[in-house]
Amino acid sequence: MAPTVSWQNLVDYLAGEASEAVQQRVEQWLEADAQHRALFRSLQQLWDAVAAPDEEDPAWLAAQWRALLEKMRVRGLSLPEMPARKAEPRCRCS
Repeated sequence: MAPTVSWQNLVDYLAGEASEAVQQRVEQWLEADAQHRALFRSLQQLWDAVAAPDEEDPAWLAAQWRALLEKMRVRGLSLPEMPARKAEPRCRCS
């Protein structure tokens, strides 16, 4: 049986802030089911799009989020809110 992971576990994993135990749990979860891997790839694409400074298109991001939620709805998964991202410090160089 695959371990249970929370949305926060996935966000922490994507942010590189997960503990070793959470990293292992997420990796076991990914190995356990092809649907988990597909869902994670979609989430990772969104994560990467949000992380790209000054290149994000809010309309594209919203459409991608809706597509991910629809995939989850079809699979009977619980639907989360868009994960909150920690603000990254920006250089205030002059």
